[in-house]
Amino acid sequence: MARMANGNLAVAGTFSTCNGTSAKGVAIYSPIDNSWSSLGVGNSNGVNGRVHAIGVLGSDLYVGGDFSHAGDLLVNGVARWNGAAWSSLGTGVSNGVANRTVYALAALGGDLYVGGVFDQAGGVSVKNVARWDGSTWTGLTSGSETGVNSLVYALAVFGTDLIVGGEFDRAGNVEARRLARWNGTAWASLGFNGKNNSYVTTIAVSGSDFYVGGRFNEASAGVTASNVARWNGGAWTSLGFLTANGVNGVVQSIAVSGSDVYVGGYFAQAGGLPASGLARWNGSSWATVGANSSTGFSSPPVLALTISGNDLYAGGYFSRMGGETVSNIARRNGNDWSSLGTGKGNGVNGIVLSMAVSGDDVYVGGYFTKVGNVLANSIARWNGREWSSLGVGSNNGVSDIDSSGFQQVVFALAVSGRDLYVGGTFTKAGGVLARRAARWDGNSWSSLGVGNENGVNNVVVALAVSGNDLYVGGGFTQAGNAIANSIARWNGTTWASLGIGSGNGVNRDVLVIAVSGQNVFVGGSFTQAGGAVANRVARWDGVAWSNMGLGSSNGLNDSVLGLAFFNSELYACGRFALSGGVAASRVSRWNGSNWTDIGETIGVADTTLNALAVVGNDLYLGGSFRTIDGTLANNFARWNGSTWANLGNGIDGGGVDKSVFAIAGAGKELYVGGFFGSANGQPSAGIAKWTSESQLGFSNGFEGD
Repeated sequence: MARMANGNLAVAGTFSTCNGTSAKGVAIYSPIDNSWSSLGVGNSNGVNGRVHAIGVLGSDLYVGGDFSHAGDLLVNGVARWNGAAWSSLGTGVSNGVANRTVYALAALGGDLYVGGVFDQAGGVSVKNVARWDGSTWTGLTSGSETGVNSLVYALAVFGTDLIVGGEFDRAGNVEARRLARWNGTAWASLGFNGKNNSYVTTIAVSGSDFYVGGRFNEASAGVTASNVARWNGGAWTSLGFLTANGVNGVVQSIAVSGSDVYVGGYFAQAGGLPASGLARWNGSSWATVGANSSTGFSSPPVLALTISGNDLYAGGYFSRMGGETVSNIARRNGNDWSSLGTGKGNGVNGIVLSMAVSGDDVYVGGYFTKVGNVLANSIARWNGREWSSLGVGSNNGVSDIDSSGFQQVVFALAVSGRDLYVGGTFTKAGGVLARRAARWDGNSWSSLGVGNENGVNNVVVALAVSGNDLYVGGGFTQAGNAIANSIARWNGTTWASLGIGSGNGVNRDVLVIAVSGQNVFVGGSFTQAGGAVANRVARWDGVAWSNMGLGSSNGLNDSVLGLAFFNSELYACGRFALSGGVAASRVSRWNGSNWTDIGETIGVADTTLNALAVVGNDLYLGGSFRTIDGTLANNFARWNGSTWANLGNGIDGGGVDKSVFAIAGAGKELYVGGFFGSANGQPSAGIAKWTSESQLGFSNGFEGD
């Protein structure tokens, strides 16, 4: 975060939506009218990757990170916004820094300094730090050496000097461990005693002092300092005494206001006191600054801090601050915390991993604590107008917390009549003991089985209904009192294994289940079913297991994550590159005797196809991919039986880790869930709807009344 000259707050990170406004990686908050705005218009706003650094020079805003475009303009890791348009730093393809990442920015004497991990800037040879004077790039050269010899995470201006922090141990030709000073012509050490596995991530200047944070346990010889320390111009001191100095985890951000030093990061204690990711040092002692919480960390991180007037702004990954519901950014005035912006939430504050449709209701499960404007523990219902939790009070949904303090996860949903079945990591649903599997009847929760042996003894990842039977798959070894290897059947009263003896079920995790008549097809990471070779996919006919294919090359060569029946054939997707021993690009089909590849997905190792679903006359595919069969699809595609097609611009917002994990639908409406911030350029956090007859195709509409 950075304060601009007009008092607005510039915010950057990996987000794609601010208060319902599409804003890719960078946005402006106006405290005067409590509103957000993007940098650019339409789908061309912001940048196309992660932003790690932000800085102000005059009336211009600079951003640095891991991206190639700002708006529609080619830039390499760093760009300038003048209030109306984006521009690169330099011309041609060699503008910016070459093919690497910017982590830090600082303005000094009219020049912009850039730090990170790179060896060229504007075509000039540099080492991890460089200077832009408005027209030309230069390195920070002292003698025969330039820059520093490893990553730069932090830059700050101290008087007329530039202070540089990171993982390096040399600056120019001077030994300088993790911290160095550049006076415009030469490098100097500051005597910081950075040891192996230590690093400096943040620097904050206050008058004649500056503070550094990161990961370290010593500032200089004999000066113990737990991840935060002060330099007074001549010596290092710790913040606190003996074992109560500093914080017990990595410091990511520091902001100074008068005599108060605010510290944010990944920690749970400050000076021995409980402090969940944020604490204050008043010059003599530590204090907490309002508890925060998130769906992702036992000590939710505060990754950015800045002061504007009397207000402290905190940004990071959290959903509550000081008892207030917020979305990753909050403001503190005096002792009170508040959110930034007004209106309802859009989608979920985490990840959607499973979905099911029943009439007009759409159920979503995953890893979240809030959906729309409703508190919901990893499962919620959308009735077409508004969100609701499944259950009341804090015991709604899957209501227990794991040993690390994390919210439990819902991996699987299945509908049978008026009942909803839920599977995941939990041991309680709505406050009721329910081991990894539970039933919601529309009013209350119940377990699958009685006593302490209900449910299964480890994670449930897949569910499927066939008649009166529920099939449950995952990583367990026992269902109720029955020995059941990774898959079991619940008939409404009792549990049973699929197969007999110790060879029942499969030898590793079941990740997906599909039922056709009397046949139950399972996919996962296993290599045996019923004791016989069956590579990642197998069939149970009610009596015995069989593999799918011939010889040792039957099945698939890596995990299966999705199964669906389409035009009388079974389709599979996942991480595999071979089906039946023949090349297959992570999606293939089985006609009862042979496997056939059905399209060339982007050929990179980390491409994963997570979900398949048949809606109407088409098969839909979701995952983490850019193209399929040469067509730009952005994580979501449609197969009509002969060709692949995209759906608008697909799932296209939310940094570089966006992915589709779940698909469900009925009639002409299709719901998509996962980890993303927008669909076809429209803000929609984690869930979106595709309507084939809509002019827009994708819509969000998940804010509620």
